Amino acid sequence: MKAKHLLLLGFLSLFTSCAPSINKINGNTKYYLIDFREYTKKGFYLSPVNTTKPFTPIGLVQVNLTQSAKLKTIRNGNDLNGEPKFYKSWVKDTVNIQTAIDSLVNLAKSINANGIINFESSIRYDYPLDKMNNTNKGPSILIVEVSGFAVKIEDE
Repeated sequence: MKAKHLLLLGFLSLFTSCAPSINKINGNTKYYLIDFREYTKKGFYLSPVNTTKPFTPIGLVQVNLTQSAKLKTIRNGNDLNGEPKFYKSWVKDTVNIQTAIDSLVNLAKSINANGIINFESSIRYDYPLDKMNNTNKGPSILIVEVSGFAVKIEDE
């Protein structure tokens, strides 16, 4: 009996010592650019800071884009009996900051602004929770927010 226990302990120590452990996480560098040149070419001023040019204030503008997701059933081959296998997966639409900025500029133009100063942007994730048991009831949802102060910049 002792021999079986020792043999079992030997196997357990062998398998647990072979388990992968994380001892290093490689870093990386990511570059992001929000390019305002296309708006400037079209005569629309967009800046994260105030302007020294004379302007007429029009109002605060903000756009929030929230990603949508739908739970889909996807076929995944057949089982050993030849019956189709299925799994469920969340399929999300694409949300990006450029679309949000385009919408913000269009909103500002609709109230006769030709610029946005104090432009701000943020990207965050929301996790839908089941409030009854405080667990996730869906995937992470991307939310892109852009805002600023719509102005009418005076001709110099």
